[in-house]
This record gives sequence, C-alpha cells and structure tokens, in this order.
Amino acid sequence: RQLSQSPTGHRMETCLKVLLIVGVATAAPAPSSSPLPTHEDAILAAVQIYNQQPGTTLAYRLLEAEPQPDWDVSSKTIQSLKFTVQETVCLVSEKRDFDQCEFKEDGLVKDCSGFFSTEQDPPSIIIKCEEASEEPNSSQGPLETGEGKLAFYSIGHGEIFAV
Repeated sequence: RQLSQSPTGHRMETCLKVLLIVGVATAAPAPSSSPLPTHEDAILAAVQIYNQQPGTTLAYRLLEAEPQPDWDVSSKTIQSLKFTVQETVCLVSEKRDFDQCEFKEDGLVKDCSGFFSTEQDPPSIIIKCEEASEEPNSSQGPLETGEGKLAFYSIGHGEIFAV
C-alpha cells in the first residue's frame, strides 16, 4: 500500500531540497579562474564606476593614466590610482562600450584619484574625480580636494556608494 503525502508535506520537502541546493551552491568556493587585475584593468574599472555614478549624463573616457611602475597585483596592499577622463558625445544611458565614443569637443576634463585594494575579496576601488584646473593644489591628498564625488565600488558585487 502506498502512503500519500499531504500537499503541505510535499511542499515542505520541496522547499527543504531547494534550500539544501542553494546552501551548497553558496558555500562552494567560486573558481578563481580570472587573473588578478592589472593597473590598466583597475583604471578602466574606475572609469566605468565613474560613468555609473548618479547625475552623470554624458559618458567619460580615459584620456591618460599616470603609470604605476611599482604596481603589484599579488600584493595585499592599497595601491593608488591617478588618471584623467574627458566627456564623450555618448549618453551613459546608452550602456555601450564608451571606449568607442568620440570625445566631446570642449568636453569637461576631470582629474581622478583614488585607491585600488585586493585586501578583501572581491577587490575594491575608491575614486574621486574633479574638474581639471590649470593649477592643481599639490598640498592636498588624493581624496581631500574640492567638492568632487567620492565613489566606493566593490568589484564583483556591482555596488557603488557615492558620498
């Protein structure tokens, strides 16, 4: 004789199976097949982050980056980023590869600085960009200048916090 299970019991068993599968999938470590970011990767990610900040209408593209000869992706230290971006003719809402966009004639140029860290997994980027000025104030640190927005981004989680 076959025992029949009540609809509530069957649902409970199904829910427990789903929870078990989700728990195992969450606990399993993700394969680390992706290589650690290079200096160029970190700069390009920082530009993408800047383009995702609220209030940004026209996309920005990398104009130049300050070389970091001491960049060490395997290091668990915080490393600095310095680069310049310029407005393009593309709208951020177009969600495309902004590296293919033309620079806007007389588009805003912004100096950006910040930090890249692999101290946590996933790596994090903190950046601040401000309109480029003729005479930079060298007495201030990379995140202590003017009224630019500060953005924190955790690579892999897709979270941006603008302060």
